[in-house]
Amino acid sequence: MTESEAAIALSKQQARSDQLENEAPNKPPETRGAGEYDPNCRAAMVLTWAINRPEVTDVLEIGASFGGGSTAVFGRALKAKGKGEVWSMEAVPVKFKQARQYNLNEGLPSKLLLASAVAPEEMPTHEERLAAGDTRPADWLKGEVSVATLHGMGSMPHLCATHHFGLIFVDGGAFTGPAEWKAINKYCSAVPWVALDDTHAKTIDILVELQNDPNPQWEVVYEELSTRDKELYDGVGESGLLNATSRRQDRPFIIPPSYPS
Repeated sequence: MTESEAAIALSKQQARSDQLENEAPNKPPETRGAGEYDPNCRAAMVLTWAINRPEVTDVLEIGASFGGGSTAVFGRALKAKGKGEVWSMEAVPVKFKQARQYNLNEGLPSKLLLASAVAPEEMPTHEERLAAGDTRPADWLKGEVSVATLHGMGSMPHLCATHHFGLIFVDGGAFTGPAEWKAINKYCSAVPWVALDDTHAKTIDILVELQNDPNPQWEVVYEELSTRDKELYDGVGESGLLNATSRRQDRPFIIPPSYPS
């Protein structure tokens, strides 16, 4: 895919996004939705540390949700750094509008994109997920396929063909992780950092692949495993979501900070 071909595809996608935005109702922005990162949780601190690496400029986030969690974490870190933007994709039109307004209100360097990371045909079938041991309801997957179908195309390949990102945060749909990982490896191969959210469900296939690779190209430098309810989003304990932050093996490295319990 050439850069000009990608730009044409993104232009067509923008026309569809404008239509979806106009059809979506307006709702007031939410400070932080359920399941989103608290800015003081350890996972957010590690993401902030990664943002401050010299090779990280712009960030591509898959899944803004309401915009007050990880999107805001990235935005505040980049604002403090003094350069870079977070390009954040959100496939659900209402959430996109809420996230964009929240980030505008906060004055963060965030570029919200109403788009799906993957195309509907890249979504797995229910039978494929069952074969992988995934017992989540078929209707859940059906709903995510319908959201991807709203957009008609996956925007990740085109974004990576037209722009360089220093970090990609994989936090899209519950079933899109493997397709997003394929797109990263095929089209976003220059990215030095990748962070994974919900490694117990959304991105577990990616983490297993990284851990079992006999010739690893990636090193997991931080992994959070606790999901104890009493520590969820308290600003002190764990984020409550299993997650991991990884760097390419060929990059210069400084040990990340540790965050004791």
